[in-house]
Amino acid sequence: MIALTDKMVQKQVAFNNQGLIVLIIVAVFMFALLGVLSIGYRRQADDAIETESKRLFSSNGRGLLIATVLVGLLALLSIWAYIHAEQNKYNWHIEEHRVTDKKMEVEAGESRDYTSYYMRVNGYDSRIRVFEDDYQTIEIGDRVYVLVMMGDMPESLWNAEKYIYTGQKFAFFS
Repeated sequence: MIALTDKMVQKQVAFNNQGLIVLIIVAVFMFALLGVLSIGYRRQADDAIETESKRLFSSNGRGLLIATVLVGLLALLSIWAYIHAEQNKYNWHIEEHRVTDKKMEVEAGESRDYTSYYMRVNGYDSRIRVFEDDYQTIEIGDRVYVLVMMGDMPESLWNAEKYIYTGQKFAFFS
């Protein structure tokens, strides 16, 4: 699990949830509207005196009821597609990865060991440096991400649209 510290990512997640809620409300409204119209046509058909007219309205009522069911199924399919797209938005495809080198870096008078990985992720060359003290930087394209491990829960200092889940000593994309 990732604790998101960037307010922009949190706002994006909140916006996505609002979009789903609006989609559900629209679908329910469409169900209700078409249901009311269907009932109205049925009542008209029952009130009709001529047989031909009654058959015509009854036929339209059935057609509208079928249309209501089809629109409802379409709305449910849209909701499923939206949820599926939101879940897959953050999936990254790793095309290749390899360990490039193991080095030691001196920072503020302290030396730290790290392992450098090369990865090709969704067409971008990336470099992941995993430090032995669980401090990680990830460079994807021209962006640099910093992950700080806190036990099993990494905290992300983040400016991206994507989530990165980390293991103990190796960062991977899910």
